[in-house]
Amino acid sequence: MAVLTNKKKRDLLIEELKQNRSSYETVWQEIGQYDLPERLRLNLTDQNRGDRRNSTIYNSTVIECVETFESGLMTAATDPSSRWFNQTVAGDRERAEFGPAKRYLDGRTQIILDQIDASNMYQSLPTGYGNEAVFGIFAMSIEEVMGKVGIHTRIFAPGSFWIGQDDEANVHTFYTEHRMTVRQIYDRFGKRGDFSLHLKDLIDKANWEEWVDVGRLIAPNEEYKPGSPLARYMPFKSCWFEIGTSGRQSNYKVGGEYDEMYLSEGGFEDFPVMVGRWSLTEGDVYPNEYPGLRSLGDTKSLQIGEKRSWQGIEKLINPHWLAPESLRGTMDHGFLPGGTSYVPLGGEFGKQIMPAHLMDPRYIQPLEEKMRGIEARVKEAFHYSTFRTFDSIEDRPNRTATEVIERKAEKLLTLVKMYTNLQRGVLRPALARIDAICEKQGMFEQLGPPPEALANHFKDYTFNGVLAQAQRMNRVQPNQTIVRMVAELAAATPDDQSIWDKIDRDQALDVIATDMGCDPSIIRSDEDAEARRAQRAQQQQQAQQMAQMEQASKVAGNLGKAQVTEDTALGKLVGA
Repeated sequence: MAVLTNKKKRDLLIEELKQNRSSYETVWQEIGQYDLPERLRLNLTDQNRGDRRNSTIYNSTVIECVETFESGLMTAATDPSSRWFNQTVAGDRERAEFGPAKRYLDGRTQIILDQIDASNMYQSLPTGYGNEAVFGIFAMSIEEVMGKVGIHTRIFAPGSFWIGQDDEANVHTFYTEHRMTVRQIYDRFGKRGDFSLHLKDLIDKANWEEWVDVGRLIAPNEEYKPGSPLARYMPFKSCWFEIGTSGRQSNYKVGGEYDEMYLSEGGFEDFPVMVGRWSLTEGDVYPNEYPGLRSLGDTKSLQIGEKRSWQGIEKLINPHWLAPESLRGTMDHGFLPGGTSYVPLGGEFGKQIMPAHLMDPRYIQPLEEKMRGIEARVKEAFHYSTFRTFDSIEDRPNRTATEVIERKAEKLLTLVKMYTNLQRGVLRPALARIDAICEKQGMFEQLGPPPEALANHFKDYTFNGVLAQAQRMNRVQPNQTIVRMVAELAAATPDDQSIWDKIDRDQALDVIATDMGCDPSIIRSDEDAEARRAQRAQQQQQAQQMAQMEQASKVAGNLGKAQVTEDTALGKLVGA
């Protein structure tokens, strides 16, 4: 690929990516100062730092909001304890409900869930969700485990990566800069990597824990050849290289063939990095609307108000004192609790000693009330009450479970825009990539060959989390209402059940179960249901025939025992 194998073109692409992001960095830096300073890495030197960077944070409301958002969205969208998605057929619900196809897709879904559960994806997602809420964006890669079966995810720190997108706003270019230890580089690339003289020297000296600056670029492959198994011809090309900013640039080979040396070159059939963006505006690569930006003014005000409030309280409980000049040297130690000061009984004794600031405690209360209002706005920006439903029902603590569920569903609808972007940018491509890796590693072979009904049909995913159910609630309620209404009409006319002819009960159950996120294994396919009904009808018919035969046998037996005389009805019937 020309863009990657030619250093000038590669550097030009990286420079353009950095230029496109530069206008966002100032606001990210300001947000990071008051929200999550430890996560933002606009410079390589920000990595592996243990110094305190939250010295401007006096009120931790926003941190509480981020933690609540992370756990809340994790539960609402990708709950590890639930079956939060199902594999299906794109745009063909009837085909997906076909018995063999349904069982096969159900099996694939379970295998993908097992792989996710065995990986670190559930540990990565909450951090990514928090990054997206604060900085509007997060990136996560999904790759095969080196030398093992399975997948591994990696969350990239905000500020450490740059992205480019295609005409449909799908991310197709990704560049990141970070630091790796010599051991990490050697373990990942081994002897295959083209190392600089500096890195080779570190390896020879076994300086395994020294940091080396590396870059990674993934971009569309201009030499893509469909069907080719070679990495250089895959849809996306990837390269790792040393940046050479460790301060020892003289140890790096430069010029000629060495400009094209890489730690590693590879390719991907599908884009391996999922990028979540809170909002998408036509023409913009990075989001301009997200909770961290929306609440920035309130967050800064909250920190200033918290600081001023404590300064006022300190002036009340530990004021600066004004004392007569004549007491200099006698009471220089200050007014320590429990201390004793000896002063002359005459002259200066009894002269007034007063605080330098005469504070009225009542003045602090309006400030505290104002801060509570600011805290409420910050929580609203981060959808705190959406995920802490029980914290926001003080008005009616005796609400029923149904009311709580309906209220929470209503609140979740405020996240529809973000959730739609999350599905598009992260969840669907992540599941598709994991599916491809499982296919490549032969994990689906245990299910046998796929049914013919699935041939040449694209696989898709339906989501069953609380957020997805809240989106579908508007479809579920009308369906449930009409089925309930028909049942009530049928119950009112027990002798006439023809009202059921107006509704397809099987399809109604399938639709409602799908929209409510029920496990597909508990709903039988139409074919299985029809087979069971046919079997039950046959058994009923056989039982009826057996009963008729038994009745006929009894009649025949009774006839055989009956006396045939002129006086009996049987004798008259046969003309005896």
